[in-house]
Amino acid sequence: MREPDALDSARVLALALVAIGGAMLLVRAGVPAIVVGPFQQIAFFAIPLLYARKAGLRPLAANGFARIPLRTVAFVLLASLGSFWLLNGLTHLQTRAIRQAGYEEKARTEEQHIKEGIEEAQKQGAAPALALLVLIPPFCEETFFRGILYRGLLARFGVGVALGLTSLLFAFLHQTLVQTVLMTFLGCYFGLLVYFTGSLWSSILAHGLNNLAVLTLMWIYKGKLPEFTAPWWMYALSAVVFGSGMTLLALDRKPAKA
Repeated sequence: MREPDALDSARVLALALVAIGGAMLLVRAGVPAIVVGPFQQIAFFAIPLLYARKAGLRPLAANGFARIPLRTVAFVLLASLGSFWLLNGLTHLQTRAIRQAGYEEKARTEEQHIKEGIEEAQKQGAAPALALLVLIPPFCEETFFRGILYRGLLARFGVGVALGLTSLLFAFLHQTLVQTVLMTFLGCYFGLLVYFTGSLWSSILAHGLNNLAVLTLMWIYKGKLPEFTAPWWMYALSAVVFGSGMTLLALDRKPAKA
């Protein structure tokens, strides 16, 4: 059974762009975002799997659904623990850059929109909020961005191009200025996890933990998380923990299996 190649990546991307275009048309037609959002997430999940089956690939294996040992899971958890406050620090640096560039009002509008989306999910209760923010997006988005799309580019162009293109696309499709740097960082982080572990489960786990941390901290700080600044030593400690986790994963690297 062959592995995904760059042509497979291009075809999956083209199909996904059609679905995204359809979602944008639905929004313009007045369809509520609460309906359009799940539609797009389902497309992200289904397209790589259905394409793989049609192309004669093993759908799960071709998208990287490979088992990982508990030791690897522990390393992913360590790296994720270290990433939380690094992301908070990146948020503050990005905010300063946005202000200096003159886009502060646009950034505030986007932040308010994101905040309202999270609060709306929270109002539905703990279980729906966890499903909408912590479970569904990691499975669906990782299957698309770090599945055949990433693996095909990796096989043809190497890890640098695969990481760069999928991370930029990951940031671009979130369609917000205030998330650009964060999503690019997360895209690289999730992609490296797949590269080091050979399994999509590692990026799904890290993605879910990141979303869970944001949801939990939003509950704790009542929507004031973007304004919260940690002591400098917390950012330094987070960098050490994150670096340690990623180093352990790199040393323990397993080639991707198809």
